[in-house]
Amino acid sequence: MNKEKKSIAQRLASAQVAINNAMTSTEVGLYLSRYGYGPAKLQEGKTLLDAAVAAYQLQLSVAGGRNAATATVTTAYNDARLAYQGLAQVCRAVFGPTNPMLATLGLNRPTPARQADLLARANALFDNAIGNASMATSLGQFGYTSQKLNSEKAKVTSFAAAIQQREAAKGTAQQATVDRDKALEALDRWMSAFRRVAKVALREHPQLLEELSIVTRYGKTPAQQQAPAKAARTKEARKAAALHTVPVPPSQPEKATA
Repeated sequence: MNKEKKSIAQRLASAQVAINNAMTSTEVGLYLSRYGYGPAKLQEGKTLLDAAVAAYQLQLSVAGGRNAATATVTTAYNDARLAYQGLAQVCRAVFGPTNPMLATLGLNRPTPARQADLLARANALFDNAIGNASMATSLGQFGYTSQKLNSEKAKVTSFAAAIQQREAAKGTAQQATVDRDKALEALDRWMSAFRRVAKVALREHPQLLEELSIVTRYGKTPAQQQAPAKAARTKEARKAAALHTVPVPPSQPEKATA
């Protein structure tokens, strides 16, 4: 799990603990209600939490679907590429390297690397091979019967369908991410206000704040408490070092000898 997903999961878990405990603890609820966070207000937060959890889970699900669609495209691409290369090699052998037919079929250029280019060239090649009776007859003598041409063309068709499914999955995943982020932002805003109010409502009951996973630092930390003494020791040490330092007189110019 990457850093972003862990962060989102932690935010959701923290909100879930705070809201659920606030709703189920009579004592916590009593103090919070005095500051406007009664059952209705807490239910508002619960509704936002449920929406954020649902949006998060949906985004994970559709992201998985997008990844699966991408993997399907890779497999279909490899199959279509092999089908295209096989027919292209036979066509070059049948018609010869100087035959103008190669240019018509797009075989006077290297096999395209980009998926979209390969799809366009493969469709053109197979459509010509299947639709041109004279060409189909010539290819049939080299194993490319009508049945084989159609079965190989089906691989190209599957590749095109896989690309369409991947693009649809990408769009769905992008929208799911937008919806997830909006739901999380709404929950974060509610939780930010809730935590500020809870710190006031429960300021005399730190153990109740802990039930809500809200940690408040009361007074100075040990490091802060020790800071003045540490600064004083440092100051004294510098004074002592200054007292024990013997000043070095400036060097005098040498007197010239007679």
